[in-house]
Amino acid sequence: FDLLQRAALSRMMNASTTCGHHRSTTPRSSSRWREKEVPMKIVTDSSVMFSVEDGARRGMTVLPLVVAIDGQTWLEYEDISAEEFLAKVRAGALPQSASPPPALTLAAYDTDDEVIHLAMADGLSGAYEVACGLVKQARHPERVQVVNTRTLCVPHRVLACTAVQLAGQGLDAAAV
Repeated sequence: FDLLQRAALSRMMNASTTCGHHRSTTPRSSSRWREKEVPMKIVTDSSVMFSVEDGARRGMTVLPLVVAIDGQTWLEYEDISAEEFLAKVRAGALPQSASPPPALTLAAYDTDDEVIHLAMADGLSGAYEVACGLVKQARHPERVQVVNTRTLCVPHRVLACTAVQLAGQGLDAAAV
């Protein structure tokens, strides 16, 4: 499974961007270790199909997307369960989603840690663009990297879990 995650990460990172700049497609060295111990925080949104609590158990901060159905809004996986959401969709409701609330994103950036924010695909949501705009308001904007994963759901989850593993091995943000 670890090899599968690394292969998926490699393929997807070659196609991803960070705040409007394409990432290099050159292979990254696995010897890029953090010179000093600066903790790293992996942030993502609920398109990884984890609740805030599930993400925390896996070592990541999950920002819930806002979902709306018939004029009612909820934080995904927090205010409405997956079962309730699917029941509404099966009953014919057409859901819409929006970026996580800016206050939650800024709270995730309010740290002295390095932050890698793996945002949902920019073509499917405004979450990436909103996160890029909010970086300027972070306590240490130079330590926050927002990555357009260009994906969602299972591939996004694989990227987030792999990022947690790589950060846990002591790699710096550029290597992760």
